Amino acid sequence: MPQEAGHTPAAEDLLSQLEKVLSGCGRLAVACSGGADSTLLASAAVKLMGRENVLLLHVKSCFSPDRESDFFETWTAASDLQTKIIHADPLGIPEITRNDARRCYHCKKFIFSRLLQEAEELGFAVLADGTNLDDFNDYRPGLEASAELGIGHPLAEAGFGKREIRILAKHLGLANWNAPAAACLASRIPCDTALDEKSLALVSSAEDFLCGLGFPECRVRKLGTLAKIEVGTHHLAILWEKRETVNERLRTLGFKSVAIDLAGYQQGAMNNLICKPSGLDS
Repeated sequence: MPQEAGHTPAAEDLLSQLEKVLSGCGRLAVACSGGADSTLLASAAVKLMGRENVLLLHVKSCFSPDRESDFFETWTAASDLQTKIIHADPLGIPEITRNDARRCYHCKKFIFSRLLQEAEELGFAVLADGTNLDDFNDYRPGLEASAELGIGHPLAEAGFGKREIRILAKHLGLANWNAPAAACLASRIPCDTALDEKSLALVSSAEDFLCGLGFPECRVRKLGTLAKIEVGTHHLAILWEKRETVNERLRTLGFKSVAIDLAGYQQGAMNNLICKPSGLDS
């Protein structure tokens, strides 16, 4: 059940809720990006089910921020967890490359189909991801694909939103418990603008630079040759102070012009520009 507003749940209670959901899973494969949500699910599953019953599957592609893959490899090696890294090329799928309003559906269908095959070959019948209740408040056609394939959402089933994930992840000592969401790099490109590896790499390099400059919660939206930067509103003044350094670096990377979004970082901002398929709410 979702937590009551204003009530801060105890970490042990949250772990018990998740244990009830995971109790019938048997051997569990977790699609683990290296972000806070899937890392929490993976860590809790290992704690509750034993490491021999949990397999962590990580996908590397041009859509994935390198910093999440780096965290995944470092964390799993230090924790001696069962893992398998899958290299995927979503740009080889025309329905993904054209980047229309259904791109996320096609991409999730492609990725999860690969992960299901890998999991089954290794003897893990159940595949789950880090989807939580807050994810259902955004336009996410990828959830349709996961439903079609039978992907489990244990965090959502346990009533976890982002707040509950951070509470339990901190309790379990996860280094990324408060890390901002990284999200698929394709989300930085406007809908109906075809995707290519060069554009995705450009966005990734720009965001890595900003993170290194002290802006962990940032997005660089590629609008043609323009870089539109979003950071948390509390960081806007600092970004303005560093504007010359940022402008020079992003132009060196390949952007022709650089702008700062005065509204600040907004999760799912590109979704506001999407012409959703008929029948979906705006």
